Formats: sequence, structure tokens, C-alpha cells
Amino acid sequence: MEEKHDAISTNSQWSNSSLKPWQQDAVRRLFQNTLDNGALDDLYAMLKSSVGLVDPYGRTPAPLCQDHLPVTAAKNDAAVLVALKDIRNVNRLAANQNLNFSKQGVTVIYGANGAGKSGYSRVLKRACRARDVSEDVRPNVLDKSKATAIPEASFDIELGAKPVTVNWKKNGHAPVELATIAVFDTHCARSYLDLQQEVAYLPYGLDVVENLARIVLPRITEKLNAEIAATPTTKEAFSHLARPTKVSELIDSLEHVLNHPNNIRKVRQHQHGKRHVM
Repeated sequence: MEEKHDAISTNSQWSNSSLKPWQQDAVRRLFQNTLDNGALDDLYAMLKSSVGLVDPYGRTPAPLCQDHLPVTAAKNDAAVLVALKDIRNVNRLAANQNLNFSKQGVTVIYGANGAGKSGYSRVLKRACRARDVSEDVRPNVLDKSKATAIPEASFDIELGAKPVTVNWKKNGHAPVELATIAVFDTHCARSYLDLQQEVAYLPYGLDVVENLARIVLPRITEKLNAEIAATPTTKEAFSHLARPTKVSELIDSLEHVLNHPNNIRKVRQHQHGKRHVM
């Protein structure tokens, strides 16, 4: 368990000290398994914003930090989950219900499809900093009066044999008291298919580095190349300068690579001479 925590912390430290802000955001999304097409659009916009191209939506990077990471603890310091209760604004889950857990052994929760098992699971994953948070926790979409309500819940736990109640609210920081509780499901599985469709396993957290190189950077490069290819680059904007002038001669001499050092030097020299004439 300690090795797992060290690997995750090392990833976070490396990301925040060595990567650019948009790449740090990519690391967080990979860790939380929330990288989709929309996320790639966000990352591309943040990349462009970092070089001065304004993002009309004002998206800003959110790096992986301690608030996103699970916490390891000695056995006596770990939290014991006793109950999940006071669910509010989560799917169509009934209010004022308690989901109790045995402090020893195994608690089996079962029910028909649509009974709410997954709804409780999503709250647990968010509150306990599970590796995967790709499944959103939403209010009841069938109740228009609660369409913008914020999901909330309370947890009864034991810390050092002392009963404690902690509250969770979507979009807030996950309670640190719940950070030692591990939540695992098929979405959190640390397995992936490689290019040959063979199942492979990586040490916990190291797949983030792998997928940053294999998925994020190539996809962002594709977006960049596509935008460059779709951007017209002609001399038509300078057509009014076609008459024989020093400026037109300079424009005619420009190569396709417009930022060639020699051309930049000529422009600077011309501008410098023009200032002296004025």
C-alpha cells in the first residue's frame, strides 16, 4: 500500500514540477479517468491560451494535487466506514435513507436494475477519492425543480474507534477523513489494451505517464496539425502593395517559411531605415 501511495505522489510531484500547466491538467484527467473528446478540446484550448491565443470560454488548468489523491494510513488510523446517509439530490435516490456497512466482514448490497446501487457507488467514489471519477453524480433529471441542485451526502465513520460524521458535497474538496477508504470497481481497474489488443498491467499510477505519451500528446498534435492545415496562408492580404516598391519587392522575396531568420532580419532593417527617414 505504501508503494502505491509513493508512486502516485511521485507522479504528482513530477507533473507539477516538470510539465506545462495544460499537461498537468492532462495528468489529473488521466488519473481520474476523465479523458474524453471534450477533455481533449479543453486541453487544446489551454495549450493555445498558454501562448497568447485567448480562450473564449476561459478554461484554466487544474493540476493533480493532494486533494485528488487517496491517503494511506496505519491500521489504527484508517477510517472505518459505518454508514452512507442523508443522500440529497443524487439521481432519484430516496431521501432520508441509510446504507449501513458492517465494521467487520463483507457487506453485500443488492437490488434490481434502477434500484440505486450505482448511484450510491458514484457518491462513494467521489467522496473517497477513487481512481476513476468518469461517472458524474447528477441530480434527478426528471425533476425540473432540482435540475441545478448540488448532490450531497453524509458519512458515519470511526476514526481511532471514535464515531465521526463527515459531509460531502459535489464540486467541493473530498473529505480528508475519507481519503483512507479505497473504492474499487471495473472502471478503476488498472488494466488496458495495448496496440496489439493484449491485456497488460502497470504499477498503480504509472499508466498516467504511459497514456500521456501514447494518447494525449499525439491527439493534441493531431488537433494542432489539423488547424494549421486549415489555416490559409497566402499573400493576398498584401495585394495592394503589388506596385514596384521596396515593400513589394520584400514581399515577393518571402519564402513559404515566413519566420525564416533572414526574412525577419530584412523586415527589421527596412523598418529601422524607415524610422530614420521619418
